[in-house]
Amino acid sequence: MMPLDASQTTPARAGSAGRPWALVTGASAGLGESFARELARRGFNLVLVARRGDRLAVLETELVREFPDLATRAVALDLSTSGAVARLSASVDDIEIDRLVCNAGAAMTAPLLAQPGAALMANFDLNARVVLELCRGFGAAMVERGRGGIIVVSSIVGFTAVPGWALYSASKAFAATLALALAEELRATGVMVQALCPGHIRTEFHARAGIRALWPMRPDEVARQSLAMLGRRQVFVPGLFNRFCVFGLRLLPRRLGARVYGWVLAGLRRGAA
Repeated sequence: MMPLDASQTTPARAGSAGRPWALVTGASAGLGESFARELARRGFNLVLVARRGDRLAVLETELVREFPDLATRAVALDLSTSGAVARLSASVDDIEIDRLVCNAGAAMTAPLLAQPGAALMANFDLNARVVLELCRGFGAAMVERGRGGIIVVSSIVGFTAVPGWALYSASKAFAATLALALAEELRATGVMVQALCPGHIRTEFHARAGIRALWPMRPDEVARQSLAMLGRRQVFVPGLFNRFCVFGLRLLPRRLGARVYGWVLAGLRRGAA
């Protein structure tokens, strides 16, 4: 299979017409890939969205080999670019999306004022604006059909401010708050919404963010637990250690919590050096 270029969509691979469809962003690696595999096991066809078309093509081939009845569509797209969500929606306008996993995101590890403005805005768009647009667009169609499920991937850092991760922690707080409010708004519609707030996961995220992972969970375990809790927990924190961290944050004054997590992040940066 030839690698895909950005903004390129593969024709849907034929599979079982009776399977519902799920759309996963950030699907080419890590937690997004684990969500895709777990959804396929649960009987969903897949729309796979990520920037790296070559890795999407490999994943698509592996999934179809493992699940012969699976239908797939790969969309290679940088969601942080202007009009990307509209292009994504147009590429799947012939499909009813029954599960949406908003997983794409990134962290820039540095003091806020030291980061380039254009990169900051692209990061903000990916972590916050794109989540809003996806939830609004696909959520409306789910409400009209009276069924569906949305998982918004936030983080335990969404429960505090983190110096050195000012934008990342703020955008994850936005994502969690948006998902919780949407869950309440759609409670009687048949559409389930979950804010997934994991801690560290064994993915390439930490290397790209320039930090060391602290007691990471396996991505397949996080994806499996999240899907099992969809419709049962509006805010889900996987892992006992992560739940302990969130509980601890609730006991601390916000300013002290921010200072503590700033120290932790600085230590993780030194550990990765």
